[in-house]
Amino acid sequence: MLEWNHPPERQLDGSGRNGDILSYDITLISQLASSKTFLTSTNHTSHHLTNLSPYTLYSISVTAVGREGRSPPSAPLLIRTLASEPVRGPKHISCKPVSVTSIACRVVLPEVASRNGYIDGYEVRYKEVNEEEWTSKLVRNNANLSAIGDVREILLPELLFNNAYYLNVSLFNNVTNSIRVGPSVL
Repeated sequence: MLEWNHPPERQLDGSGRNGDILSYDITLISQLASSKTFLTSTNHTSHHLTNLSPYTLYSISVTAVGREGRSPPSAPLLIRTLASEPVRGPKHISCKPVSVTSIACRVVLPEVASRNGYIDGYEVRYKEVNEEEWTSKLVRNNANLSAIGDVREILLPELLFNNAYYLNVSLFNNVTNSIRVGPSVL
């Protein structure tokens, strides 16, 4: 809920509003779109903001409108919406052996808009090709993980020598896991 006060009739320096206020225009700028959006015009001093994107920084300002014209916009209010579950999993996964019992998997993150929050880590699930049970490994950022831009490299040590594995990866934020990408045969 966005709320504001009517501007004062007159300030100590003699400035103030010029006549009656007919409405207020609410404008917001999204960090993702970087474009100004006229949201609505209202004659109330509050407005419920809806249909905002998750985990997005918005700059919101209010302008008073009267018969004599428009006021300057208010000082911008910066607010970030809450995170929600990622809508996409990793864009791409590739793996390579680094020793006889270890592999390194490169994971490319999805676009920022589909992450819906800060990515806390990754869940890597793997199993031997002929086995039923999956092993799950949670890899938090900065643990067994190297990062360059949107690419993360995850090390999976202590695998069995000369075995083939299925593998899938999901990323997670503080809300939940994303869609799994895989299985890949290694």
